[in-house]
Amino acid sequence: GDVRWEGNDVMATPILYAVTKVRPGSRFSQEQIEQSIQEVYGIYADQGYIRVTVLPDYSVADTTVDLTLRVIEGEPSHVNDIIIQGNTRTKERVIRRQLAIRPGDLFRRNALIRSQRELFQLGYFSDMQFDPRPVPDSDDFDLVVNVEERQVGTASAGFGFSSSVGLTGFIELGHSNLFGNGQSLNLRLERGSQRNQAELSFTEPWFRGTPTTVGFDLFSTNRIYRSETVDLEIQRAGGAVRVGRQLPIPYTRAFATYRLESQRTIDETVDRSRQVVTGFRINEDDRLISSLALSLTRNSTDHYLYPTTGSNTILRMDFSGGLIGGDQTYQKYELDIKKYLPTFRAGGWKPILMVRPRLGASSDLFRNDDFVSDYRTDPVIPEGSLSPVRFGRLGLGGSAYQFAVPTPRHYREFVAETNEFFRMGGTTFNALRGYDDYEIVPRDNVTQRYINSQTTWLGTDGYVIDPGKVYYPGGRYMLAFTLELQFPIADPLHGLVFTEAGGTWNHPGDFRWDDMHRSMGMGLRIEIPLLGLVGFDYAYGFDRLDRSRGVYNLGGWEPHIQFGRVF
Repeated sequence: GDVRWEGNDVMATPILYAVTKVRPGSRFSQEQIEQSIQEVYGIYADQGYIRVTVLPDYSVADTTVDLTLRVIEGEPSHVNDIIIQGNTRTKERVIRRQLAIRPGDLFRRNALIRSQRELFQLGYFSDMQFDPRPVPDSDDFDLVVNVEERQVGTASAGFGFSSSVGLTGFIELGHSNLFGNGQSLNLRLERGSQRNQAELSFTEPWFRGTPTTVGFDLFSTNRIYRSETVDLEIQRAGGAVRVGRQLPIPYTRAFATYRLESQRTIDETVDRSRQVVTGFRINEDDRLISSLALSLTRNSTDHYLYPTTGSNTILRMDFSGGLIGGDQTYQKYELDIKKYLPTFRAGGWKPILMVRPRLGASSDLFRNDDFVSDYRTDPVIPEGSLSPVRFGRLGLGGSAYQFAVPTPRHYREFVAETNEFFRMGGTTFNALRGYDDYEIVPRDNVTQRYINSQTTWLGTDGYVIDPGKVYYPGGRYMLAFTLELQFPIADPLHGLVFTEAGGTWNHPGDFRWDDMHRSMGMGLRIEIPLLGLVGFDYAYGFDRLDRSRGVYNLGGWEPHIQFGRVF
């Protein structure tokens, strides 16, 4: 029958009808009526009306029930006092400044939810409870915030492993809640076969008592990319200054980072005595890079490591060259969205679905030349090469001969900015599990090269050809999707199953759905004090690279390990 709301003055009737789950003419459901009343309680609680009452009245005639929902609104409730308990290391002001509610404010439910999420995102607490306590002879409440602190300091030395850099040894000293003030300081020294680095960073999240983040970074890195056809080394050293600000939009912050660094690219072509290489070359000029990064983040998740609801969105724009100066001219835009959705409940098992789209694009604004040059002729490179020496016999005598194999004298040179293009795969920055690191580039970017070893035979110099392919550079555009089901196994061990798809392209018009590289797999995560997150993923890539032919048509499994740090 009829469904009517009565007694509501503060809340408009259309708002109440919008959350009412029963409609005239529908089958009677006591459960839906109770759900409607709970939704209305939530709406009123968001406006500070905690003591509201909803009374359902039923009028039955034959098989029809008229429903009248009477609202007794009462008076709004305010926060009388906020009491912090359980903090032994974190200073009380660090907790209070994260709260979205203050004494004297309306006791709003949505402000409590936001406060709890803001505190969890700090990563200082393993658990917290908000306990409202009524004030005698008043409609107001005291709010008791009970926190349980977790270990956030790092003082460790050992080893780490990731599929992107192999085995490394490290020493790390750091704290994300320095002296209980919420400041973070981190020093890390790392050395390995493919990466050496030193990092020092400091962050003050509330500069001079305002919600302004200020920090600096100093770094020196030496990264080696080595494969059958590439032996590339990139050296960087410099520093950065960071400034961020909490925006009036909930959970939203804006950041600006200025970075100045020297960069040196070392190609194996420097060693002419070892071999003559054609087809591929990276510009080896030393460069001073001046860049500005602007980012906008919104993080409404309810946990720093294992969220069950909310989203985490990052929009980042990098600019170098032009008005910013430096020897590099480059722009890069990236959008990364993680949305966490509850799925179903099976007893105490509540899996969470993470939906993650990623977009990336690069631009050559302010450039006078293209990122990739045309083929160039090198007079040092021979016009032809010889096959390996072969021996034949004619009667009692003998003869030896070689076959001449044509080899191009030209090579293709890539500027240093192409190191920033999107090369997907593995657990790199542009990760795609189920594939080797940096395996995925546009099909047109598989560059043929020739490594010619110099030989001497019967007093004549020759060159033995060894053809190969380089999967470089990456694409100027990137698109990826992830669906990941996350679930607790036994605290603190978590499991996950996932499926991913991604690809890179040189131009937007090159995009094709069948160019997406697909994968699926499973993994484990566990947080260990002092070491952080330890994880293992095992994924099957459906469109892996056939290195002998240079095409993506193979399938296979690939393990991915994280230890000591999330790489």
